[in-house]
Amino acid sequence: MFYHNYVFEYFKTKEFIIKKLVKSVFIITLFSILLKVFGFFMRIVLSRELGAEALGLYQIALSFFYVLLTIVSSG
Repeated sequence: MFYHNYVFEYFKTKEFIIKKLVKSVFIITLFSILLKVFGFFMRIVLSRELGAEALGLYQIALSFFYVLLTIVSSG
């Protein structure tokens, strides 16, 4: 019983919360950077494969998609 209380109290400590927060921030930052790098290279590939006109149409369609996504997700 004592062990259970000790473990429960540890999870409430400030050190545990700070460690968990730092780990979460690190993971989110890492994946955010990886996603931006992937998007950068994907845009290069798309621009080479599609050409100027098709890439322009893709960007317009993507803009409409994001506007509709904002409207739908707002309720």
